[in-house]
Parts: sequence; C-alpha cells; structure tokens
Amino acid sequence: MIQLQTFMRDSVVCPVCGLCQFVASENGQCRRCHGSLGLAYVEIVIPDSGFTDSRMTVYRVIGNTLHRLRAKSKLTQMMLAESVGVNRSSISRVEQGQGIPSLPVLLGSAAALGVDKVFLRLRDFHR
Repeated sequence: MIQLQTFMRDSVVCPVCGLCQFVASENGQCRRCHGSLGLAYVEIVIPDSGFTDSRMTVYRVIGNTLHRLRAKSKLTQMMLAESVGVNRSSISRVEQGQGIPSLPVLLGSAAALGVDKVFLRLRDFHR
C-alpha cells in the first residue's frame, strides 16, 4: 500500500515580474527578480519572565504590538474595530494590556492592518 503525504503551501504572484511561486524564502523576495513579494508578518515574542504576573506581561506585549501596528497604519481604534467586527472599547482594552483578543479577532486585526501572518512565540531569556 502506498501512502501519500499531503500538505499545503502558500503561493504568491510577484507584483514585479508576475512569477507564481511558493512562499519558501524567509526574506520575502521573488526568486526570479528579487523584488519584494509584499508579504508582511509580525512576530510577537513573549518573554518567559518567571514573574507571577506573566499573564499581564503577555497582555501588554500583544497590546503594545497591536497599538504600534495600528498607529503605523494610521487607523483609529474605531476604524479597526469596525473592520474586525468588535467594539472600539475591546480594541482599547487590548491595547492597554487589560485583555487579550480571541484568535479570530487577532487574525482579523492583523488582516486589517496589512499583516499576512502572525507568529506567537514564547521565549525563555534565562537559558
């Protein structure tokens, strides 16, 4: 019996030369012309601080990242909230580190802010 392994890979068309290619390179450049593929991602690194208040550290890191991306995109909290489908106060609470967004809200916010991929990583700085 033959077993087939299947997996999905993202493909993208280069806006410069038109080459359709799999997204394999880490640098976000076209294989042919080395132009930008226009991919944007954000990596949220959460330090494993060992403090008893580690949940609030996670909230603050995610909130600061969301605020920085929103300010860079020149969107108001209301504009972002409307595009994601939540209340403005929900965005405000997340940005102030008082709450954490659900995964659909986090991904919807990323899409509204022009981010293609979101990486969440817990890093232990003590090693």
